[in-house]
Amino acid sequence: MGEYVPHAIVWTRERASRLWAYYGSQPGHEGLYFTAHSGGSVLRFVREHVPLDGRLVLDFGCGRGSLLKRLVAQGVACQGLEFSAASAREAEANVGAHPLFRGVVVTDTLPSSLAAASVDVVLLVEVIEHLLPDDIQPTLAEIRRVLRPGGHVVVTTPHDEDLSASMLHCPDCGSTFHRWQHVRSFQPAGLAALMKGAGFEEQVCTPLTFTMDTRRKAGIVRGLLAAYLRLRHGPPRPPHLAFVGRRPASSS
Repeated sequence: MGEYVPHAIVWTRERASRLWAYYGSQPGHEGLYFTAHSGGSVLRFVREHVPLDGRLVLDFGCGRGSLLKRLVAQGVACQGLEFSAASAREAEANVGAHPLFRGVVVTDTLPSSLAAASVDVVLLVEVIEHLLPDDIQPTLAEIRRVLRPGGHVVVTTPHDEDLSASMLHCPDCGSTFHRWQHVRSFQPAGLAALMKGAGFEEQVCTPLTFTMDTRRKAGIVRGLLAAYLRLRHGPPRPPHLAFVGRRPASSS
């Protein structure tokens, strides 16, 4: 056994992959994925700002395919992009054979094999907060590359997250790490500036609350608690942040 030395983890792609491989291998963890429990609310927001019918939607970092499955159920043509071959296999199994489902492209580098200007909408749902410093600009450049001119991108992420509140500590090796491998926190101005710098025109950048589709009783309890806190302390801060933008129609 190595020496116990308390330290903050230095995330690498390999370490992040190990963590998500572990979570993905645990029975009963499926419902913890954001799009598994709040994907319906996310798509309701998307439809308020972006036309989906008759469009091809790319779920960038699609994980186990929960959002893809919802898109197909709503009659929307879609495909996924994933960096984990195991997750891609699960996504394709979860969605199943359907004429609107174009499958999942697996890549370990960017740019991917997706054709340039080949999709109408890119969804980057609860992904950007996980990206390592060397990956964030290539990811946004890839999204811009695969979007058709005039196409839309929707980004969701926790709003002004206190990263320290979700830290775990390993009593074996001494590593301290965010339990969901988040490496950055966003406020509206910062997210909007990042997306503008990557070549997207802002349409909406707003804090909001995505609601869970299940656990209705828990939702009622949360609603009552939120009402109580509003009376005592004012409205609670929305926990989520969403950006809607577009690739300029005249851009190359």
